[in-house]
Amino acid sequence: MSLVLEVNGLSKKIGDRTIVNNISFSVNRGEIFGLLGPNGAGKTTTIRMLVGLARSTEGTISICGHDIHSDHRNALKNVGTIVENPELYPYLSGLENLRQFARLSGPIDEAKIAEVVKIVGLEDRIGEKVKRYSLGMRQRLGLGQALIHNPALLILDEPTNGLDPSGIREFRQLLLNLAAQGTSILISSHLLAELEQIVDRVGVIHQGKWIITSTLDELRNQSNLNRLILHVDSVDNALLCLKTEHPKLNLRHETMGQLILEEPPTVLNPILSSLLQAGVQIYKLEEQKSSLEDVFLTMTGGHEHG
Repeated sequence: MSLVLEVNGLSKKIGDRTIVNNISFSVNRGEIFGLLGPNGAGKTTTIRMLVGLARSTEGTISICGHDIHSDHRNALKNVGTIVENPELYPYLSGLENLRQFARLSGPIDEAKIAEVVKIVGLEDRIGEKVKRYSLGMRQRLGLGQALIHNPALLILDEPTNGLDPSGIREFRQLLLNLAAQGTSILISSHLLAELEQIVDRVGVIHQGKWIITSTLDELRNQSNLNRLILHVDSVDNALLCLKTEHPKLNLRHETMGQLILEEPPTVLNPILSSLLQAGVQIYKLEEQKSSLEDVFLTMTGGHEHG
C-alpha cells in the first residue's frame, strides 16, 4: 500500500512555546484518516503546516514523494483542502466558481468540471448563484473546488460544520465514494460519532504530542472500556455475589434486570462461574463496544474535542 502523506518529526514552536512536538504519522492511498485532539491540542496548526499555510520549525512533510519545503509547488499540486467553510463567490454561479478556481491550476478542463459536478451531486443546481445555495450545497461545492485538480490527498478541517443530519450523511457518502476510488482523505472533526462511521484509522494528538495511531478496533481493545451487560433474574443477588467474590469489579451501572460491567471480556468466565454457583439465573449476555468518543475522552482525560 503506497504512502500519500508521510510526516516525520514535525514540530512547531512560537517563541518559547511548543505548539506541535515531534509528531510522525502517515496516510495510505485510498485511506480515510481521522485526526483527533482536544481544543488547543495542535490539530489546526498541524493542518496549516500540511497545506503550506504555516512553516514547521523541525521535521518533514512529504506528499506523493514531494517534500513540502524543498518542492512546495509539486507537493501542493497533489492536495485539495477545505478548512471549515469554503471560500466562494456568492454572486457567481456554482459553475462559475468552479471555473474560477480551475484557472488557478491552469487551462480550464470542462470535462473535469462536469465530472466534479456529478461527483458532488450538484448537476441540477450548478447554474444557480451560490448566494441561493444551502449550507450543505456550499460544502459540496467547496469539495468540488478541492477536487477540481484531481488531488491524491484531501485535507478537511471540520468540513461538516453547520450541516444538518441530512447534509452530514450526504457528505459522509461522498467521502466514502472518493476513498473507494483511491483518494486519500485526512479529516479533522469534532463529530466523533460521524468519524467513527468512515475512518480506517485515527491519530490522536494531545498537548502538541502524538499519542497513538490505530484502527478503531485496536483502540477499543486497548481502552478496556467495553461493557458486559448481564440480564439476570435478581440484580440484588448478583451484586451481593460479585461484590463478595470480585470486589475490584467496576460495577458502575445497574438497571432493572441488568448488570452492566465496565470490564474487558477476559474477566467474563470467573464472573459467570461465581453467579451460577450463587444460584443467579442469567438470561442473556451482551458485549457493548465502547464508542470512539468513550475512547477519546479516556485517552485525553475528558478534555473537550474541537
